Amino acid sequence: MQRKTAIIILLAVMLFLTGTAYAQLPEVMIVNSYHAEYPWVAAHNQGLQDNLKGRAELSVYYLDSKKLSLEEAQKNAQEVLSIIKNDKPSLVIMTDDFALQELGLSTMNEGIPVVFLGINNNPRQYLGSMTLATGVLERPLLKRSIAYIQEILKSRMNKCLVLFDNGVTAQVTLKTVFSGKKRNKFSKTTTDIELMDTFANWKKTVLTAKDQGYEAIILGLYHTLVDENGNHVSDELVANWTSTHSPVPVFGFWDFSIGKNKALGGLVLSGYPQGEAAARLANKILRGREPNTIQPVTAEHGRFVFSISGLKRWNITLPSYFKAPNEPITFVD
Repeated sequence: MQRKTAIIILLAVMLFLTGTAYAQLPEVMIVNSYHAEYPWVAAHNQGLQDNLKGRAELSVYYLDSKKLSLEEAQKNAQEVLSIIKNDKPSLVIMTDDFALQELGLSTMNEGIPVVFLGINNNPRQYLGSMTLATGVLERPLLKRSIAYIQEILKSRMNKCLVLFDNGVTAQVTLKTVFSGKKRNKFSKTTTDIELMDTFANWKKTVLTAKDQGYEAIILGLYHTLVDENGNHVSDELVANWTSTHSPVPVFGFWDFSIGKNKALGGLVLSGYPQGEAAARLANKILRGREPNTIQPVTAEHGRFVFSISGLKRWNITLPSYFKAPNEPITFVD
């Protein structure tokens, strides 16, 4: 009887300790600018979860700013802000510019630290003081990409076209990378950037690219395009249509744009390293570091990803030195 009682007491103590340990996990909210199905979001969320698992209790929210109107997405942001004020999490991770723009300063005003990722703009534009914030910057590899595309096309590229939707990231890219100018010259290549609202204009621009003297198209983001009725157009549809109908080779800046019936390749950014880097910063804060003592970082310098079918379609052979160990290549499909 005494032995049975001792076992019951031991189990009770173990359950209590387990429950206490779980209860003591800090609460971390992840607020995504976009929707859950967006490949960039899925990738950086996986990076966050893999590196915060067992160290924090995570809750995830989506503002859906690529598919909803600005007013609807801002309404979502206000609802999330109410949750932040009510729950008082230990830390909030905000992904991409829209979330930081809408919620960053208000969250810091509640005394809650902010870790951001995927930010294209200067974060001080949204936050002012960085007293309670740090994070991961996202820098599209435009200039380096163009230099590499020149080598891939054996210097046949005198003029290229960069296509974006008209979302926040596109506007920031125009401002920061292109200095607000629609035409620049990078690596001796005249480079134009076009920002578009509708799929109809996108199609017209792609179909006439060769006639306009462009020798390549580089896909930026294309996730806020709408049809003639104002309905959101699937990003898969846009990527597939562009690959199928473009009269010139199509390259990409982000890994999710590369693949069969998509862009043929490029020097790209990936979401997972962004989440991984942001989680490292979050863990430092959860262990007691002050956010203003942690410098923002850039997650990665890009990697080569190419579609086997895309290379074959355009009869492109990569230079042999692209296969050197210091520049690893990922082939898809």
